[in-house]
Amino acid sequence: MGSSPRAADWIGRRVPVAFDRPLGTPHPEDGRLVYALNYGFVPGTRAPDGDPIDVYIIDVDRPLAECRAGVLP
Repeated sequence: MGSSPRAADWIGRRVPVAFDRPLGTPHPEDGRLVYALNYGFVPGTRAPDGDPIDVYIIDVDRPLAECRAGVLP
């Protein structure tokens, strides 16, 4: 799988996720914006923009620091 950003390489896999913007936290540049979902990234990956591949966790109602998650299409 490596660090490829191609969706076909990831769909159906479980990946580690680290959260730098957990649910309920303010945006680092505009504190009026609050994250309604856990937002993070897959460590050790690189998307086309040079940053790690982004992740949103949509089925958890509490802030997370890390987890393993399934990749959906």
